[in-house]
Amino acid sequence: MMDQIYSSEDGAWSVLIRDEVIACILNLTTASRRHETGGILIGRYEDDGRLAVIEIATDRPRGSIFSAFTFGRGSKDLARRLEEEWRLGRHYLGEWHSHPGGSSEPSNRDRDTMMGIAGNSKYDCSAPVLLIMGEDRDKAPDWSVNVFPAGTYGYALRR
Repeated sequence: MMDQIYSSEDGAWSVLIRDEVIACILNLTTASRRHETGGILIGRYEDDGRLAVIEIATDRPRGSIFSAFTFGRGSKDLARRLEEEWRLGRHYLGEWHSHPGGSSEPSNRDRDTMMGIAGNSKYDCSAPVLLIMGEDRDKAPDWSVNVFPAGTYGYALRR
């Protein structure tokens, strides 16, 4: 596996996903079988905040709600984890979750959640990233990467 970079059509937003993150998410989604799962994305910004470098994808936090068609991320222990990451120069960058057996495209609920995060000062993330792992028609893993700058409905990024 190799690092993957995704960019908006106009080149204004880019996300680099480290290969360790890709492997981690594939392992976590495989382990959860047919249930949705997810967590948060942690990393750093480059290029005046226009490039998010995702270095860590967490497992689902304690308190998360999940089923075959739902994932609600819990928050137990996340504040402490993010304080530790902050000391190492890493930040909260966004969210990830799976759509087992389904499209990797964000639902309206996904978009609403991310727009709420972008507009919420407690996240300190004005352009959160949403990574969704779904499946294509051949049941192979299929990713979508979106960024949600505050005040927008989000931008799909492509490789």
